[in-house]
Amino acid sequence: MMIYTAKLNKKLLFSVVAVVIIVALAIIFGLPKGNQSQTTMGSTKLKNESDVLDFIANLGYETADDTLVCKEVTIPGEFDETYEKYNDLQKSCGFDLSKYRGKTVMLYTVDVTNHPESENVIAEVMVYKKKAIGGSIYTKNLDGFMYGLEKMEAKEDM
Repeated sequence: MMIYTAKLNKKLLFSVVAVVIIVALAIIFGLPKGNQSQTTMGSTKLKNESDVLDFIANLGYETADDTLVCKEVTIPGEFDETYEKYNDLQKSCGFDLSKYRGKTVMLYTVDVTNHPESENVIAEVMVYKKKAIGGSIYTKNLDGFMYGLEKMEAKEDM
């Protein structure tokens, strides 16, 4: 029978434990939580139409406020290929509509008057429980575009 013994160096043990705690705290408090623009955008309370217009204005878009339309829509319970692509666009902006499958949400649409690429541009924002959950900026033109809800300056750089 063999017995091994080791001498415990308290200074070394304390140093190792201190380093582990510091690294753990740095990971917990130092890393950003998800897409920061989504965190900011998704945490904005959208209680009424005025809040939605302010939300769109904060993205850099001017709107024809008298064109604002609000209606209830239901997000499909199962996404087809087209809706999956649309949700991929949402995910690129920090949103994810799969969390809201089958839910009825408010859809706000309004004409955008200052888009640099086209005059026929619409902004849409989906709101669930007073929180933006997705949306897009798109043109009504057949050869147009569709962007997620991002600041207009980010699109001008593309």
